[in-house]
Amino acid sequence: MRLRVLFSFLIVPVLAAGLLAACAAHAPWAMSPHDFAQNAWTGNKFEILSSELAEKRATKGEIRRFAAKMVKDHTATEQDLRVVLSHGDVPYVYDRLDDHYRGLLADLKAAHGKLFDQKYLAAQVEAHDEATGLFRAYAGSGTHHGLRKFAQRTLPTLEHHQDRAHALATH
Repeated sequence: MRLRVLFSFLIVPVLAAGLLAACAAHAPWAMSPHDFAQNAWTGNKFEILSSELAEKRATKGEIRRFAAKMVKDHTATEQDLRVVLSHGDVPYVYDRLDDHYRGLLADLKAAHGKLFDQKYLAAQVEAHDEATGLFRAYAGSGTHHGLRKFAQRTLPTLEHHQDRAHALATH
């Protein structure tokens, strides 16, 4: 009896963890085209708005140059996504930030000097880590052909941004 109880306490958590890991591994594959497009749009919009702010407020030239590159690249990404969405086969995407990104942007607006630089770079690392995961998942198994191709085209640029954001944040 003790062995059975001990076995239950050991094996059930292991099986549950395996099931959760399997579900989590497949969750991005189940993302609808609308959800991908909305998440991509929101993250991209944050990149543009936060980087426009950083072009004005960053204290270091290399951060201002990085921010200018983010504005340029993410504006091009927005235009590319607009073209894909213009075909009308993905439900409407809202042109606004979600609560999470609104909060990050508010924190950036309240910061100045070196604190701004730190918060901006931390936000860039977080946003690009999230974006590369989102785009990598959809590029591999997205169900909407146009959005999947968009994710495949955009992913290398996001990975470059991610690498650069991590490098700047660790200086």
